[in-house]
Amino acid sequence: VAWRRIELAAVEFGMRLGPLSQMDEIGIDVILRAAAAFHRGNPVIPPQSELLLAMYQSGRIGRKVGRGFLDYSTDPPSPDPAAVEQSAGFRNRTIDCTDAELTLMLFVPMLAAACGLLEQQIVPDANAVRQALVAGLACRRNAAILPAWGRDLGRHAIESWAARLGLPAVESQSLERLLEG
Repeated sequence: VAWRRIELAAVEFGMRLGPLSQMDEIGIDVILRAAAAFHRGNPVIPPQSELLLAMYQSGRIGRKVGRGFLDYSTDPPSPDPAAVEQSAGFRNRTIDCTDAELTLMLFVPMLAAACGLLEQQIVPDANAVRQALVAGLACRRNAAILPAWGRDLGRHAIESWAARLGLPAVESQSLERLLEG
């Protein structure tokens, strides 16, 4: 899927920045360290992304060095051609999807992760998930609708997309707690 479509789908859903821009802002070096720490605390979370590791090794770690997924020497920043080329080597396949399907691919994993946080009692309720979206991911307040979006989507669709995306099974009690919040 084209990078611009991914970024636009995330922003239209309510994120302040698309996921690639967000990673550049945080710094790929920081993300890799955080992923390793999260993995130590929860082995289900992958320890690292091979693409992010390759970007780190090539020095493309984000805005702080002027290049990451985007090239910050242009105004506005544009996709870094070297990063586009590098990421192509990690692509399993090119997919053709609608904008609605792309939104599902981006946000069903977030719903599944939120369910995991509820299941492990790391967060107490759906309100804590909404607060994390606003404070942690700098989503616009209306983007904290992830639980409501999931409720509208429905349990069957969430479980079906989670399976389609190869995510661990969503624990039904946690999903119900998230959706009722």
